[in-house]
Amino acid sequence: MRGAFCHPSSGVRAAMTAFLVLDAAISATVTAQTSGQCRDLIAGQLETVGEVCVTLAGEEVDILITTVGLVRLLETRVAVASDLNGFPLSESGVPKIGLFPHSTTHQPPAQSTSYRISVVGLDLASGELLISVQASVMDGSQVEHGAWPEGIRFRERGNPATYFSVRLPERN
Repeated sequence: MRGAFCHPSSGVRAAMTAFLVLDAAISATVTAQTSGQCRDLIAGQLETVGEVCVTLAGEEVDILITTVGLVRLLETRVAVASDLNGFPLSESGVPKIGLFPHSTTHQPPAQSTSYRISVVGLDLASGELLISVQASVMDGSQVEHGAWPEGIRFRERGNPATYFSVRLPERN
């Protein structure tokens, strides 16, 4: 299901449920339970090859990238920002994935990987985080594809790069 919340019956995703206690830069304390918010991982703009799940955990965001079937991760790249200006973009608005601050080359190819990224220093006043994930995947036929989570395209036409937002709980 595209853009759906993780199903608690799934062992991997249920383990991602966490309590968020965030002391934001403006000294507001946030306390709320958040379950993983998941997006389909799409290769070739059409085929679902896995998913990306995000869980807020204190002053960090946990991102779990998993594939399905015979699809494996070759490389993953992740960027987290409080607005679009926080992503490394070309003049034409295409993400410079080589400049994403979090990346892994998976040797051997992996079925899943995770990142824990600090949100300290981000302006969280908007009440949301923006996340962009790019994965190079290999299917069962040993063919490589680029994959992005279902989300908002950086550019309406051309490049398939996407980002999505994760809502933060209301501040107390």
